[in-house]
Amino acid sequence: MERRCCSPTSQRIQSDIEGGLGMCQNLPMDQKLVVARLREHAPELQAAGLMHVRVFGSTARGENSEDSDVDLLVEFDPARQQTLVSVGS
Repeated sequence: MERRCCSPTSQRIQSDIEGGLGMCQNLPMDQKLVVARLREHAPELQAAGLMHVRVFGSTARGENSEDSDVDLLVEFDPARQQTLVSVGS
């Protein structure tokens, strides 16, 4: 069984090991993984009014480390009324 939990700097995966105990591993979020996750959730993002999502910063340049965050630039649909409350909920 695999259970995912996220931190701001990396993806953590809880996986079963011998004896039924679990262990977490930090996996750096490289550009390909970030883009794959965004594509995986494209229908949800579009339904929320996001038109374009771009990766920038160290992840886009391939210079990210285990302590790096993922920088995203988001363009919202101008036809939809967006507020900070509606975006954050």
